[in-house]
Amino acid sequence: MKAALNPIDESPNAFSGASILPEQYLSQRRDHRYDGEHNLLFAILEDAIRCYLDHSNYRTPIQRVQYVEAHDWLFSVKDRGPFSFVSVCENLEIDPESLRAGLKRKHARIRAAAIARKSARSGTISVMRGEVAARA
Repeated sequence: MKAALNPIDESPNAFSGASILPEQYLSQRRDHRYDGEHNLLFAILEDAIRCYLDHSNYRTPIQRVQYVEAHDWLFSVKDRGPFSFVSVCENLEIDPESLRAGLKRKHARIRAAAIARKSARSGTISVMRGEVAARA
């Protein structure tokens, strides 16, 4: 999975539409009062969210594996171990269901944008092919 999120990073905001405000996310990320355990849990959650959103339109086998692993962890309902999604969220005082709902909405927007880009490109290509065919 990927390295920790840079708060200045311009990649999609995983918490858009979730019940956690960006200020809460960033303040927790920058708050050095948390011990190593909280930092580890936050890094695990952050990495899973990043892999889930960044690789939702995977192009390589590695991206597909990272996406599937992140998806399975984020949306697992069976696992209640110390590093399960629900346990990590509870330890970080984040509502897991609200975060899941926000992630689903963000994922849907990312997929819709990718489909729109793909259909726009294929429309352009078919027009170009038609023009080439008409000229030939």
